Parts: sequence; structure tokens; C-alpha cells
Amino acid sequence: ANWPDYNSALAARLGIIYSLIGLGDIEGADAEVATLLADYAGDKRIAWKIRRVGNTFYRKKFYERAIRLYEYKETITAQRKVVTANIDLGDEDAAQQALDELTLRFADAPRLSEELYEIGEHYRKRKKYPSARNVYQHVIDDWPGTANAVWSAQRCIVMDIDLLDDPNNPQPQIPGEILQAADDFIAGYGGQKEMVRALLYAGEEYYNRAFRKDPSGLAPEAAVEFAKASAIFARIIAEAPVDAKYTGEAHYLTA
Repeated sequence: ANWPDYNSALAARLGIIYSLIGLGDIEGADAEVATLLADYAGDKRIAWKIRRVGNTFYRKKFYERAIRLYEYKETITAQRKVVTANIDLGDEDAAQQALDELTLRFADAPRLSEELYEIGEHYRKRKKYPSARNVYQHVIDDWPGTANAVWSAQRCIVMDIDLLDDPNNPQPQIPGEILQAADDFIAGYGGQKEMVRALLYAGEEYYNRAFRKDPSGLAPEAAVEFAKASAIFARIIAEAPVDAKYTGEAHYLTA
């Protein structure tokens, strides 16, 4: 009120909003946001600062409010968060519409493949595997020479491990489809810097399962999972180009 043109005034207004959100006074926060946008409409800083307020609403699971703030100033990251907020709301149609808008509006953006990969991750972590696979496949098809394509393909293997070899009802041996996917991964991405690390981490899905079965790693059930991990590590050692760090790691984990 006393120094409205100073940077500290904007920071103080934002502090009030964050405090109201933290206190659970969401209507009060809404009112302060509206006033802030009116008072600082011409300030170039307001777009990214209001996106940070949207992030706070997002973390508190007030997804509709987060979406409104992300849409205040359309950036590629804000649009990606509109997609993920709608995923968390369970509104698949709105999520798909926002995803279509992202790929159309930011078709030439250098970071589009990265933002799409993050959307794939959001779907995968919520076990929405068909939707995740569709997004990953988009990255694989349209940006084949990038690290995002490598990791998208790796995430498809990770999903296959979960789908084909249920950790709650595991197969006695690693499914042949997983080994074929590992072979295809090596063949398709052998020249990519991230390939060996990515496949090693896929094998660690089984390695970590073993310790979840038994923290000591000595139970027969753990031994089954170690054998599956070793089958992937063996592919890395025998077939993949040597990586100064991660080929050695494959030998270490096998031992």
C-alpha cells in the first residue's frame, strides 16, 4: 500500500496469495489473484509469477484453478501442465484436447519432445499405460535421434515389464517379449549416447524388485528376479556398444 511501484510490493502481494493458499482460504486467494492480475496487467513479470501461483494450486490439488492460471499466458510448459492437470482431474477428453493444442501450437518449439515425454511420464506413473505409450510413440516417431526418444522407448520396456510380468504374480523366467524388446532397443539406439544407461535402468526394474521381495536379497523369490535382471545385463554386455561407465555397471550388478 505504501510503495506500490516497488518490486517488494509485488513480492508481498504474491506472499499474501501463497499464505492464503497455505491456510486453505482458497476464495481469498482467488480474490487476491484477480486483484493482482488487474493491478499488474502491464507488468512483463506477471506471466511467469502467476504460473508459479498456478504451480502452488496444482501441488494442493486445486487443478481447475491451476489450469486457469496456466492459461493466462500461454507458454509450452504452462500448456503441458494444463494437460497433466486434466489427467489428474480424470478428464481424459480435456487432457487429449489440451495435448492436441500443445502439439499444434508449439509444433516448432525445440522443447516439444521434452514436454511430451513429461506428459508420457505423468500417464505412466499413474499406470495409464495406453495413453503413456501413445505419447511416447509420438516422441519416438517424430524425434528419433534425441535422448527423449531413447528414454521414451525405454519407458515402453518398463511398462512391458510391469504388464507382462506382474510383480505380484511374477513369471518364473523373464518373458521372451522383454528380451526381444531389449534386443530391438540395442539395434535401434546403438549409436545413441543414452542407450546403455537407459537399458541398464530397465534391468534395474527387476534388480530392485528382488530387494523388495527380500531386503537381504537371499530369498528364492529374490533370486528369480535377480536372474531376470541378469538376463538384461547380459544383453548389454554382449550386444551393446561399450559405455565407459554403464557397461562396467552392468558387469558389477551381474556379479
